[in-house]
Amino acid sequence: MAGKKKAPRKSAKKDIADQLIEAAFNRVSEYGWRRLTMFDLSKDTGFGLDEIHDVFPTKAKLLKGYVQRVDHRVFEHYEPNASDSTRDKIFDLMMRRFDEFNNNKSTIKAIGREACIDPETLCVSGCGLGCSMRKTLKTAGVRVSGVHGMMRVQALSVIFMATFRTWLQDNSEEMSKTMADLDKRLARAERFEQTFCRGVKRTAKKAAA
Repeated sequence: MAGKKKAPRKSAKKDIADQLIEAAFNRVSEYGWRRLTMFDLSKDTGFGLDEIHDVFPTKAKLLKGYVQRVDHRVFEHYEPNASDSTRDKIFDLMMRRFDEFNNNKSTIKAIGREACIDPETLCVSGCGLGCSMRKTLKTAGVRVSGVHGMMRVQALSVIFMATFRTWLQDNSEEMSKTMADLDKRLARAERFEQTFCRGVKRTAKKAAA
């Protein structure tokens, strides 16, 4: 009796995942996100449907895999300067993310136009964004525990999405509009948190008096 088919090893899965992501993005740039099927990826890569489903059961999971690859590249060799402020670190990490996105900008635009009407893709993307922003804050040395930490993650997610819309329209080689918009939003968020924290401290002092 034949045994069960073994799942691909981690290194093999990563290799398959990279090939599937590249093949999917090539397809999307030509035909769009909605027309992409796992059967197409099987034809383009030579992997069987079972192999593909072991790595990415759905297109939404494939998109999540791309985001995780971006995360890995953003954080892998990041070393902040000793003189960098917390805001500088967050800014640098966020711009590293947009640098990675620049490699597939036309495809990301195509995905954004069509994936917004796919509930599963929206759900998976939303969860993935929260994880990415949480890791960004932690890497920058910001506490993300408790209610305050959750608010920080949500705030940075909002900042990212707003800046992402600017990036989509930014055709400058150095992403000058994106950088200016991100810097403005981070500065505004920093001022708000400082004001909020002062208000909390005053309230706590009054309650203790």
